[in-house]
Amino acid sequence: MSTKIRVSIIGASGTGRTTLCNRLNNHSYVRSGDGHEFCLKSQEMDMDAPDLLENSDVVLMTLNLDTDITELTSQYGQFVRGKYWENRKTFCIVGTKQDTMNPNSYPVAYPRMVTYWITLFTSLSSYLVGSQNGSGIDDLCSSIVDKIHPIPISIGQRVLKILAPIRSWGLDVVALVFSLPVPPNINKDTPDSKDLPEIPDDDVAYELTKTPESVAFNKRLASLAGLQIGLAPTHKIAPTLIAKRLDRYEKFNTIFVRAHTNIPVPQPRYLHLEVAFITDFIPGSMLLECWDSFSIFYQFRIACTLRRYVSQMRQITSDRPGNIERGLVKGALFNICLWNGPFRDVETFRNWIANVAYVGCFEQHRLFCWLHRDDPPPPTPPQLYLPPDSDWKLNLTHCDLSLSNIILSDDGVLWIIDWADAGFYPPWIEARGMKRYTQAPDSWKRWLTFIAGSCSDTDFLWSHMEETSSIYGSSFPREDYWPTLAHMKETKIY
Repeated sequence: MSTKIRVSIIGASGTGRTTLCNRLNNHSYVRSGDGHEFCLKSQEMDMDAPDLLENSDVVLMTLNLDTDITELTSQYGQFVRGKYWENRKTFCIVGTKQDTMNPNSYPVAYPRMVTYWITLFTSLSSYLVGSQNGSGIDDLCSSIVDKIHPIPISIGQRVLKILAPIRSWGLDVVALVFSLPVPPNINKDTPDSKDLPEIPDDDVAYELTKTPESVAFNKRLASLAGLQIGLAPTHKIAPTLIAKRLDRYEKFNTIFVRAHTNIPVPQPRYLHLEVAFITDFIPGSMLLECWDSFSIFYQFRIACTLRRYVSQMRQITSDRPGNIERGLVKGALFNICLWNGPFRDVETFRNWIANVAYVGCFEQHRLFCWLHRDDPPPPTPPQLYLPPDSDWKLNLTHCDLSLSNIILSDDGVLWIIDWADAGFYPPWIEARGMKRYTQAPDSWKRWLTFIAGSCSDTDFLWSHMEETSSIYGSSFPREDYWPTLAHMKETKIY
């Protein structure tokens, strides 16, 4: 026996609304996953109908792909945001007449460029269909069916869902037993020592970086890190002080982490300075210079300690992605020069990643076709894999846990420095930040999953994300949430 699904279709004249309604009405769809049969009952309705949701399991909003879709897409986005935002999962934008278009046009050659773009600016799912040959109808029906009647998870999946937290808990217990000791009040602020130099302004701080001791320390760090220019960003300006150029939000991030965790983080000093960022110097060694000298067991203890630090961070959550203070996105994982966001919520952040990564796939595909224009073109880029919704919970993330940002002090305490890129991101972003150091020794890489979890299923996604994360970036931080529907008109796709 088939299950009925009520489909309401709205759209202006000429958008393919009637043709789509006729094609879907009484359409039978058998889901391959479980063999369940569904029957779609479609009807045309007006946007202003007061009983729109009462008579609908899903609402399709049509637009003609053979016209400029920007204005109508914007109207649909405003309509849902203004009246049905809490029920937006019920709505879907459907581009019609794909089969009547030029084969080289975006909606035909790269249909996902269009659907990812629509979703980015409206937060609504979108599909493209053909009016004459019915192409894309099965994909549309599959989406409708899975949205209204998702396949129940299997017994095996339920078992794995139960075992996963048990396994994680067991590893946490192991980490607790073998981690290095951390003093309970490690981040308690201490008053400035009388031995500290007087630094009334940034000019004085800058002059202290020119001393022979500071220059020698800087060159040594540059040599350890393999920096070609021979200069490191950090200077030792006194026996107990380290200075660097102040990142826009590093001071705030550092103070926040010290206040909310027991992760050892050097205390900032001279908070009145506007250009220099000065913290306590931690006597010890970066893991970059001493890791390979440790036994396997001691390396394991360090990994246990880092796992506990990451676990602490994951207890601190937020509803807004991006950096701690303002929800902006910037840094080595995204773009070190441009700002993205701020995003209203994790949904818009996820849509941004999907769009930007697919643009990278698209550009790579176009370049390949141009370089091999005498050969048959390869298949268009596939739909990107995005982690499921359950993997997008936002928690505090360092984003740059590298061997050079971890210091083992002379008294055996593991310190974490350089919190400039820290923010609230999905847990697998921490693993991505660690994995990007491809030159790290294998003895370090073997512990990455234990410390921060796995991100291998996002390798293809992120390889394109890094290439094109600048396309919507801005030179200065934005004040309002991004994207807005106004931005859609600035970045029209075709």
